[in-house]
Amino acid sequence: MIKIGDVLFLEPRYSKSVEKYKCKILEKGDNSVYIDYPINMNTNRTVFLIDGTQLKGSFISGDGSVYLFECEVLRKVKGNIPMIILSYPGIEQLVKIQRRQFVRIETGVDAAIHPIEGEFAPFVTVTDDISAGGAAIINDRK
Repeated sequence: MIKIGDVLFLEPRYSKSVEKYKCKILEKGDNSVYIDYPINMNTNRTVFLIDGTQLKGSFISGDGSVYLFECEVLRKVKGNIPMIILSYPGIEQLVKIQRRQFVRIETGVDAAIHPIEGEFAPFVTVTDDISAGGAAIINDRK
């Protein structure tokens, strides 16, 4: 799910101020991820995180879905590139974030479809899902 090279967005878990940090995943372990030093998105300055800092991490997967997880700064590592090790709970603990303004509800409701100006013959079908912006219908016609 999460891969080396993915951009990771971090926020302090327990803070009254709204701060967002951006970093990149450099390495991945079993229950940890190695990141470069994060940059504060408001000030564009490097953020120095203390061991034990509680954070919320989010990333965008390859299919465009946003996932959120809780993590903690475990320690810093000095190598060719200075890195920070964060705890990573694994795929089963990731929470998928709904990015739409209006949630889609998967439900089958009878629907009668009528053209505006005779473009096709009216027909009856069933919805696949409904949201505030409209509905997706099931249509086996060409």
